[in-house]
Amino acid sequence: MEDYWIAFDSDKPIRYRLLNGEGLLEDEVYTWETDGGVAPLDPHMFDRDALIIEGGQAEKVSILSPDRMDVLSVSFQSPLFGLWTPAGKGAPFLCIEPWYGRADRADFEGSIEKREYDNCVSPGDRFSAEYTIEIAE
Repeated sequence: MEDYWIAFDSDKPIRYRLLNGEGLLEDEVYTWETDGGVAPLDPHMFDRDALIIEGGQAEKVSILSPDRMDVLSVSFQSPLFGLWTPAGKGAPFLCIEPWYGRADRADFEGSIEKREYDNCVSPGDRFSAEYTIEIAE
């Protein structure tokens, strides 16, 4: 993974948060600097599990080969997404997952109706979402 790159359809730095040991969202926000939306992948970025990227910062994320050619792209319109690989396993893959919800903040004490990114569908209604995966030839 260390020879590969990641590209976002935004040229702004990507802000992300992590989960604590109890699986709850920490308050600290980290910044992932990119060069025009492109940054090298570092497998140690995922040592503490998923990078949680909120606020619609990107709608397309691509994995690039060592020579910066597209390998795989995921396009979506979700409010947040996670990037992860199994922590500490040295797994040879990266997951790009559009999310419509996430774990609670570590300091959250409200009712379920007050959760961030909570989704509620009334009886008989439907929720649908989609994403597209493009694999380069």
